[in-house]
Amino acid sequence: MNRRIAFIATLVLMALVPTASATFVEMEKTHSPIQVNYHSGDTIEFTVVVSVHTVNGGPILSIMNFSVRDTLPEGLTYVPASQTSVPAPVSITDLGNGTLVWDYGVGPFTSDPHATITFEVTVDDNATRGATLINEATALYTETVSQIPSSPAVTDGILISEPSISLVKECTTSSSMAPANITYTYTVENTGDCDLFNVTVYDETLSLTVLGPIDLAIGEDAMDNHTLVDMPEGTYTNNATATGFDEGGHKVTDSDSATCRISIMVGGEVIKPWLSGSFYIAQGLAVLALGAIFAALRKRGPLQLFSTSD
Repeated sequence: MNRRIAFIATLVLMALVPTASATFVEMEKTHSPIQVNYHSGDTIEFTVVVSVHTVNGGPILSIMNFSVRDTLPEGLTYVPASQTSVPAPVSITDLGNGTLVWDYGVGPFTSDPHATITFEVTVDDNATRGATLINEATALYTETVSQIPSSPAVTDGILISEPSISLVKECTTSSSMAPANITYTYTVENTGDCDLFNVTVYDETLSLTVLGPIDLAIGEDAMDNHTLVDMPEGTYTNNATATGFDEGGHKVTDSDSATCRISIMVGGEVIKPWLSGSFYIAQGLAVLALGAIFAALRKRGPLQLFSTSD
């Protein structure tokens, strides 16, 4: 009877003493604000939540030497003194190359979630346009029951905007014969994945801003024209450049050219401008050749077509 009572007392005592359980770690990483894409100069806040759980629901006594490491990709930079953590870490170490480590000490650890970390980053001017930048956080710890070091990781990506602009330039003439008016038409379009601001079209040949400044939403276009009046015979090649800026101040450009030709009438024959130069040169050479021939004939005197003998 006494042995039975002792055995029951031992079982009750064992139930009251917490035992170490096999433990696993879950991680979650998010960012704000939520946008389709981001621009150079934007500030983004990342949040890393580390949760410690046990397989059988027992007390968490098997996590030791716990730390969280976060590594930024090229194109993102930590905002100084923006890091927060609950609970507070023993230390925060900057390893350089965009890597920070939050060290929570030896342990054991019993809170759940164990750590909530926030920090801010800025998008650099050299961030690759159109690329998704992946930020990775890793939990480093030792599971003391199995004595196996573990390092689960979680990632979160942001898409960097890819601004783009397109310019199409055309020209028409009021007549194919000089004098004629030349009208240049400029069509600029936002072909990127973000809005463009302070969009202008500058005609280098005319030294004139022919359109803008205006703002263009994604997929939006604008058109304008400029006319030159009573232009003489010739070939007119004209160059223009469209320029715009995204929200982060990143500059995009595109250029295009257009060529118009105006002809003239010479002796009842239409002389095209791209041939007129060679036409006049050929005429001049022919005149010079005929003059040389006549000069040589005069120097030789009358031609003798038949010979005579005594």
